[in-house]
Amino acid sequence: MSQKEVTGIVEFHSFGDDGGVGYQIDQWLQQYPHVTVIDTKYQVVSYQEGNTIKFATFALVLFHETNVPEVNRATTQKMQLPPRMTGTGRRG
Repeated sequence: MSQKEVTGIVEFHSFGDDGGVGYQIDQWLQQYPHVTVIDTKYQVVSYQEGNTIKFATFALVLFHETNVPEVNRATTQKMQLPPRMTGTGRRG
């Protein structure tokens, strides 16, 4: 079986309690059932909001499909960062 070529990338992100990236990916796949997912990359980062440490999850889905509208591709989307992104290290 030949390996499919990646023809697009779509980005998903979740901050705090807003429906996780897994749910967002599932909704996207229901909208485009003809898409073949090649790979998914996840990253979780922490950020501080007031005195609370929160977490944000980012996911990139690499897919094969030639007819998905360009508006859904990560190359046309801007990443929305939460306020004051910090590393996972602890300050003293």
